Amino acid sequence: MVPDDDDHSAPARFGRWINQLDIDFSSFTLVGWVVAIGSLVLGGFAGYLVYSLVAAGGNQQGVNAGKASGLSFFITMVVVTVFSFQGLRAVARWTGNPVVRDRED
Repeated sequence: MVPDDDDHSAPARFGRWINQLDIDFSSFTLVGWVVAIGSLVLGGFAGYLVYSLVAAGGNQQGVNAGKASGLSFFITMVVVTVFSFQGLRAVARWTGNPVVRDRED
């Protein structure tokens, strides 16, 4: 299925926005690596924080508590990592620091 660039629905716009994350890691500059690793650390920290809050909730027991904790960790980590990467990349661009090297095609 070919994506439709004329589709302005929320899922289509979100999909195109996420697709911009397709970056060749070998073209990262030092700032790019700081942005990438910083966003992963922020996502992991936020995920662990939410995981511990859900796990310590005490109102769930058994297998459902483990599933809820794991799912909350995963969703939080992905969302925070993506948004922090986009934000840190925008800050780096705003300050004039390139995240990726120019292509030499």
